[in-house]
Amino acid sequence: MITLRETVTVVERLADFLKAVAEAEAAVQHAVRNLNDFRAMVDYAHEREFRDVDDVLAYMDQVLLPQLSGIVDALESGTQPYFETLNRASEEARRLTLRLQVLLEDPGAGLLQ
Repeated sequence: MITLRETVTVVERLADFLKAVAEAEAAVQHAVRNLNDFRAMVDYAHEREFRDVDDVLAYMDQVLLPQLSGIVDALESGTQPYFETLNRASEEARRLTLRLQVLLEDPGAGLLQ
């Protein structure tokens, strides 16, 4: 049996959980901007006249790899908590769906106020 108050409470929690979508989207957009900057750094490497292979490797080690690592770290830390929240929302919605399906299959079970 599920009460109307329980249903409303779950729906309100789901709405709060789904606010994480905007935060995750912002983190992804930030990562895209960082990746565009990274692309510019790679393009710069093509335009730059390196003296030898050691210069290329130094640029990669000192500029490109740290930048790429920072992008990966920021993307992971900037999205993980929001994806966890969205997974909780998914589980909450699944449980509510099961409870409401019971009500649909057995109207006698009743939806109490």
